[in-house]
Amino acid sequence: MTEIDGALNPARHLLVFMDYVDTPDGGVRSTPISLDKAGAHFAGMIREGRKAEAGLDVDYPSTDDVGLSTGRARVIASLLEELSIRLEPGRAVGPIESDGELSKVALDISSYLRAGY
Repeated sequence: MTEIDGALNPARHLLVFMDYVDTPDGGVRSTPISLDKAGAHFAGMIREGRKAEAGLDVDYPSTDDVGLSTGRARVIASLLEELSIRLEPGRAVGPIESDGELSKVALDISSYLRAGY
């Protein structure tokens, strides 16, 4: 059986993912992931992939291709999935309560893609 550890609050937590931990009794405990924690985790995934991305365009003629690391691609997919849940008709989220890290990650990705890297 899955127990939820803490109330899921869309103003403070991701809606697309939970943190799952096995319990000693053979069950699973799920804990909401804060937007701040998700932002820090996603930023780390992008940082780890930058070395791979930097090597994609070396001495290559200019094209419309954009090179993405697996980490950046997974972050983009996660953000789009989260956005799709938050935009479902009838879902009320209200003002976001976070340090803005997740927003910074989205802006970083947007800038990266607009620059055509």
